[in-house]
Amino acid sequence: GMLFLILWIASFQVMVDNGQKNGWFDSSYICKLGITSLIAFIALIWWELRTKSPLLDLKIFKNWNFTFGTIILTITFAIAYGTIAILPQFLQRLMGYTSYLSGLAAGPMGVGSVMAVIFTGATTKIMDLRYQTFLGLTIFAIGCFMFSELNLAIAINNVIIPNIVLGAGLTMVIIPTTTILFSTVKNTEMTNASSVQNLIKNVGCAVGTSSVGVFVSRFSQVHQTYLVDRLNALNTSFAAKIGAMTETFMHLGHDIATAQQMAHISIYQQLMQQSTLSAFMTSYRTYAIIVVCVLPLVFLLKKVKQGEG
Repeated sequence: GMLFLILWIASFQVMVDNGQKNGWFDSSYICKLGITSLIAFIALIWWELRTKSPLLDLKIFKNWNFTFGTIILTITFAIAYGTIAILPQFLQRLMGYTSYLSGLAAGPMGVGSVMAVIFTGATTKIMDLRYQTFLGLTIFAIGCFMFSELNLAIAINNVIIPNIVLGAGLTMVIIPTTTILFSTVKNTEMTNASSVQNLIKNVGCAVGTSSVGVFVSRFSQVHQTYLVDRLNALNTSFAAKIGAMTETFMHLGHDIATAQQMAHISIYQQLMQQSTLSAFMTSYRTYAIIVVCVLPLVFLLKKVKQGEG
């Protein structure tokens, strides 16, 4: 069991870490890692289900609350890690923030977490934990949607407020869901349940972090294709813009050929900037939609009696 587990995790982690720079499954190296990971994963499940003393007792998934609670937490953590990884790239690549300023902008997420801890602590005995989880997911989705509306003319406050919302939503999901997840687990199964849950959650975090590069790269290509279609001689606005920029560069002392070339280069730079911005915003919108799709899973959880867990 340990052998299959190590082989699965190692090959999977290397695959997700190197997938983007190697072109994912266009690379034979990534394909080999993917096949190895899949075979090891299947072998792990087969071995753990048939052995009398499994490393990971997968029968724990017969527990309804544990299964769906783990799914909710895994997806939430994956998206949380994705949003945490994508924000510094956006601030530093497009907004020109230093690493220090981008850190300051992301820091208020902790403020939202503290507020959520206070709220969940005060309402645990009077509010169904499933409703707390539902509310937390809703707030988390709102935070992602707020980030999807940013542009290049924002102030730092426009980044701080969504971060506070994200932090509050994330914490409001983690606390009640974890309580629900372990509330029906027997004491003798607690160690195994914790191990399985943390393993799956960490795999989800790896996927969430890797998704950042995939989303930004793919969405940037899509938006670039859409924008390029509009940049042609038949577009009167584009032709007028090129003409105006050419005249500006000519007034600066350049000949007409050089001025036209500089105008096209300037337009191309704006194209790349706007397509990258749209990619970041689409990524946040995608994260928000995924969170919304998770909401129905909350109602598959069984109600936990107040004080239980």
